[in-house]
Amino acid sequence: MEERQVWRALLASVLLLVGTLVACADATPGSPTASTPTGVASTTHSDALCESLRQLGSDVHSLRTLDVVAVGANGLNAAVHQVYVQLGDVAQQAGNTLAPQAQALRAGLDDLSDTVSGLTDAASVRAALPQLGSQLAAVSAGWDTLRRQAADICP
Repeated sequence: MEERQVWRALLASVLLLVGTLVACADATPGSPTASTPTGVASTTHSDALCESLRQLGSDVHSLRTLDVVAVGANGLNAAVHQVYVQLGDVAQQAGNTLAPQAQALRAGLDDLSDTVSGLTDAASVRAALPQLGSQLAAVSAGWDTLRRQAADICP
């Protein structure tokens, strides 16, 4: 019977040690918790991502409200480029979290960019207005989808 009591004491000690280690691991400062959103590494990362998303929204708004006839092909091209740059920042910071939505917005920008690259003067801009209008609407829809998905990360 003595050997049995030794094994019980040893088992009780091991269980106590394991329980203590688990409790300490849960209380470790800086360890991820269940409330950390998937794909977002830290508060700093979220803050940077949220700022990039706000800037992207501002750039998309500027593109949507641009007087394309007044700014011409060069101004339109510059505005499209700015949205591309900001979308790249968002995609890099978000990783896979917003990848499908970022890709959809990029596809809309690609179509718009293809049209803009063929514009040479005020007459070509005026002639492309219907096409530009529908492509700008697609970019706007892509942004709205991305923004809605990001609402969980950046309330």
